[in-house]
Amino acid sequence: MVCYLVGYLVTGGTGGTGGTWLFVYDYVHMFRLKLGLEIHAQLNAGRKLFSPSIPSPHALPNTRVSFFDAALPGTQPILDWNCVHLGMRAALALNARVQPRFAFDRKHYFYPDQPSGYQITQKHFPLARNGVLPLLKRDGVQNALDVRIEQIQLEQDTGRTSYLDDLTLVDLNRANTGLIELVTKPDMRSAAEAVAFVKKLRLILKSAGVCTGEMEQGALRVDVNVSVMDDAGRDLSSRCEIKNLFGFAAIKHSIMAEFQRQCDLLARNEVVERDTRGWDGKNTYKLRSKEEAADYRYFPDPDLPDYVVPNKVIESVRNQMMPMPDTLLDKLTSKPFSLSNADAYTLVELDSGLHSRKPIEESSSSDSSLTAFCVTAVQEFLQRGGSEKNAKLIGKWLVNIWLGIRESAPQNTNQFVDLFLAVDSNEITTTTAKMLLKLLANGYQGSIADAVKEYDLDTSAHSVSELSAVCKQVLDENPSIVARIKSGKRNAIMVLVGLVLKETQGTFDPKLVREEIDRTIQ
Repeated sequence: MVCYLVGYLVTGGTGGTGGTWLFVYDYVHMFRLKLGLEIHAQLNAGRKLFSPSIPSPHALPNTRVSFFDAALPGTQPILDWNCVHLGMRAALALNARVQPRFAFDRKHYFYPDQPSGYQITQKHFPLARNGVLPLLKRDGVQNALDVRIEQIQLEQDTGRTSYLDDLTLVDLNRANTGLIELVTKPDMRSAAEAVAFVKKLRLILKSAGVCTGEMEQGALRVDVNVSVMDDAGRDLSSRCEIKNLFGFAAIKHSIMAEFQRQCDLLARNEVVERDTRGWDGKNTYKLRSKEEAADYRYFPDPDLPDYVVPNKVIESVRNQMMPMPDTLLDKLTSKPFSLSNADAYTLVELDSGLHSRKPIEESSSSDSSLTAFCVTAVQEFLQRGGSEKNAKLIGKWLVNIWLGIRESAPQNTNQFVDLFLAVDSNEITTTTAKMLLKLLANGYQGSIADAVKEYDLDTSAHSVSELSAVCKQVLDENPSIVARIKSGKRNAIMVLVGLVLKETQGTFDPKLVREEIDRTIQ
């Protein structure tokens, strides 16, 4: 919200330096942001939307182009049902209603990278309508809200245009790649909410295997619609669209800059013209006047029929879907897993990358999943008598220790669980367990019992007299720290605890070490 206070100064009393200055308000404008998004996501299908070409962002220019992609006369579109399947996944993941009938329209406009002179899209009968994406506080918003999704439609992507000196270079590799366009209602009121929406949408689409989410590659592109309203919700300005934003920082700062620009114009009683704008990193700038729907001359594509979607097809797609991020995050942050929001999000985010890297026909429910491994390991740990207190260490250490060495889930569940059962039974200390977990992550194939024996890590193998001797040695070598402790600076004892643990390779419980140091000092 921006508040402009416009007024004038008057003098009171007898004037001069003895007068009293008052600020008199002439009028007050309360400007509030009104914000909606249009998001294009490339579908992770094995071929393009209406041709057999295989899309690739890394291929040499114009090497992934069929006759239809190049709009050669006489060619006709053949719908790829994998793209439809992925569009349905996106719709169901976003709580949208897949329509019983969908159809394609032609949207006419000319760009060099769109050789047909029109785009095949869905204006009148989209694939899905009326979705909703809930933003929770854990998603990074101040107050939870539901962002309504007006519709989800299938459409073609364009090619790429680049410029070299006085040459315009056109690459049609991307042309006709399948997209979904997702249009939200103007429910967001801050740049932070827009960023949170795009982050969560990206995670959902990746988790559903719909899109790779690689914004830097153009797989997910965001257009932002910004306008200004007053405190009562009345529109004060025309809507301006900022095109092709490829990163979260660009989304945030372009919204703030455009809102400020419109507020400044309104404060000067100037008109905010409806236009399409770009973003240069500091300011928005005008690209062109905003087209109206009539300018595109929409009409049904004569080469494509209407399509009917039976309920059994929709349910089949629904049954093939993996659990969505909110469901997984709720589960991982509750007992007995008890992960922090950050650690749970790390697991879900890494799993979403696994799902999104494979085209739909190569995906498999048997793919290893960090989240599934965490759930299985905790359940097996509890079934084998482990305590709930130490069950929460499984996910925490999986994220913070294992994933620092390996990117994939452990292959040997029994070996992994044995480690935590050894901690739970006080056979080894947590310090020793962390060391052993690193050993497992680096490929150790033996059992935990073998590792404990091989490296002499069993706590029962080390006597109290051995601990007492080590503590006395450490205290003798650090008289200044002992003196600080005796003078009342009790926190210094942790330095000695650390030295003893280092000397004993973590084979003693830190609590026991501290008690022995206290006893030795006294």
